[in-house]
Amino acid sequence: MSSQGARSYRWVFLGALSIASLPSGAALAAEYFVAPGGADTNTGTQAGPWLTFAYAVPRLRPGDVLTLLDGPYTSGTTGLLKADCSAGASQGLPFAPITVRAANERQAWLNPGGLAVGLEVHRCSYWSFQRLRLTGGDTSGGSDTVAVASESDHLGFSRLLVSRDNRYRNSALFVVDSSSQVELEECEFLDFHNVGLVLYRSHECSVRRCFFNSRDRPDLDGGFATVDVTRGDVAVMMEAESSGHTVENCISEGQQTGFIGSSGPWQQGARLLGSISLGEWQAAHFYSSRGSSQRALPLGTLIRDFAAVDASDRPVFLRSNIGTSVDHCTFLGTRDGLVTDLEPSNAGDGFASTFVSDSFAVGAAGYGFAFSGLGAWDGRNLSSWGFPTPYDPPSGNYTQSLQMDPAL
Repeated sequence: MSSQGARSYRWVFLGALSIASLPSGAALAAEYFVAPGGADTNTGTQAGPWLTFAYAVPRLRPGDVLTLLDGPYTSGTTGLLKADCSAGASQGLPFAPITVRAANERQAWLNPGGLAVGLEVHRCSYWSFQRLRLTGGDTSGGSDTVAVASESDHLGFSRLLVSRDNRYRNSALFVVDSSSQVELEECEFLDFHNVGLVLYRSHECSVRRCFFNSRDRPDLDGGFATVDVTRGDVAVMMEAESSGHTVENCISEGQQTGFIGSSGPWQQGARLLGSISLGEWQAAHFYSSRGSSQRALPLGTLIRDFAAVDASDRPVFLRSNIGTSVDHCTFLGTRDGLVTDLEPSNAGDGFASTFVSDSFAVGAAGYGFAFSGLGAWDGRNLSSWGFPTPYDPPSGNYTQSLQMDPAL
């Protein structure tokens, strides 16, 4: 045999050996198609797409891709997209995730109309959902979310457009519940009267380059009453028993509050990085609301490179926090700058602490930077301009902090 022939034979052999060594189902990854005009008697090709998710999803194996052709997907036609890996759906693999995507960005329209959940993932690992459009609606007794991921890990959601929560319910557009390492990237959350995204009892989730705007969606007469009846309440809520979440390079515009981290208990290690709040009552609010144990307080929060523009109340309000760091932040045209305090009824061990550095605030009323009742605090390299009370207390643990007109 020639040396060239020997080399060819060797590569064919090694390739076959590599494929044979893969877990069952990963070696024969395929792309399948569904469409509102398809049929489950078809072969699942682009020319002959399947119709229903109930038929398509259980047939997906690690590495497979399910592509949704253009059109509306409703409960009465295709059914709604549900991947339940405890009831027939397969798990993906780290090197071979299962992918569900729109053929054309946001032209596959999952439209439950508030009756049910449009996208549901339960007890699954290594699934990816891309370029889908999901729309809820107002239905009495209907669903309280448009999309949900529960008891799952290593999920990816990218370039989704999610809108119109159910105003009859205490609702959110998207809920991540009891899950870990869920990534949401370059998604838009629009037209919600309550909450855009909830991270609940979950860990190490990331939200990057996402946009939130409730677009002044008001409460509905006879519906669920929210805090702000004229617009959405919260863009991103990091809720009880959560840890290690990262919200990075996101924009929240026009909600009552942009980003909330609440205890309940044990909300720790949240990171709010490089994000912007525009025209909101409060930009970021991390607080204790669940009582007197130390475990109930937000712990180790990091807010860095954060900007709040035209907040009508306190851009950053930290209540009963432990070890929160605020660094390189900007607060413009606000009533207050940063306010951090200890609430006696939710005081933990009574030793709250906040550390602020390299930040500046510009406003015309209230406080520039205020520290009240804390066991430990300091302010380094701060600048406060235009406030009647630039610093409260006026002296103390400040280093190189001053009043300076940023126009100079």
